[in-house]
Amino acid sequence: MELRDFINLLNQSVLGNPLRVWLFALLFSLISFTVIRLALRLIKRRLSVIAARTVTKMDDLALDLLSSTRRGFILTWAMYFWSKPLKLPVTIDKLWDRLVILALVFQSAIWGTRLIRFWLENYFQKKAQEDIATATTIGLISTVTRAALYMLLALVALNNFGVDVTALVAGLGVGGIAVALAAQNILGDLFA
Repeated sequence: MELRDFINLLNQSVLGNPLRVWLFALLFSLISFTVIRLALRLIKRRLSVIAARTVTKMDDLALDLLSSTRRGFILTWAMYFWSKPLKLPVTIDKLWDRLVILALVFQSAIWGTRLIRFWLENYFQKKAQEDIATATTIGLISTVTRAALYMLLALVALNNFGVDVTALVAGLGVGGIAVALAAQNILGDLFA
């Protein structure tokens, strides 16, 4: 292949953009991904040294959240950032926006689960050692809180894909009230 043929190939249009622009976007996405991963690794290494020397739990939480950040999430956002200069068809651009929001929702679910676990472990730790019933309550609160988080994130994801969630939210509200009234005595005993 001669240089002229290679240049002509790079000038070929793919979805309204020259191939060279696509290659630059991909290259810069991979470079950004690598830089962010290296920066996270460096921050985690330094934070783990700090966390080992301190008594506070917040640095442990920050380290846990950084460690739970998924590579796919970082790559998706790097590709999203570098795809913005591309002139994509409207349907593909909207689909790409929705997929990026979906990646954020999944990563938020991971971070939220870690936050809930951290809060419950640290807030109820002393009480759970004193009372066995408290340990059962912690398990129930953990399950209910995570379920609420997942429902909220599912509603955000559905809304992002164009589903009208107002009727669903109203139905969940009425259903929640019905369950709360039916289980009023059980919940009262549990929280007592």
